[in-house]
Amino acid sequence: GLEDELRGTAQRLAVVEEGQHSARAALDAESALKAQLHDACGAYEAELSAVRAERAELQEHVDGVQRRCGSVKEALDELQRLYAAEVQARGADTTAHAAQVREMDDRMRALDAARQASDA
Repeated sequence: GLEDELRGTAQRLAVVEEGQHSARAALDAESALKAQLHDACGAYEAELSAVRAERAELQEHVDGVQRRCGSVKEALDELQRLYAAEVQARGADTTAHAAQVREMDDRMRALDAARQASDA
């Protein structure tokens, strides 16, 4: 009786110890997984930080390009205004010159007419 009881207790103790060993192994595995997860999260945070820094740098570059484009557009608009003013001024000069030529033609005709009248 007593020997059987001791054997049964030893077997139950062996089962409990085996369960404890399995539980310890499971806890160790969980700790290892937590450490891997922590490392992965750290790597992800570092990558995210690098991507954000790169994005900020690119945005700064885009802003600079847009500012330069704005400056170029303003310069082009100013050139167009100057060109239009020059074309208008030359048109006025041409009109004035044409009027002078007509006036000289009229004087020459008048002189020719006067000469012909005096020759006659």
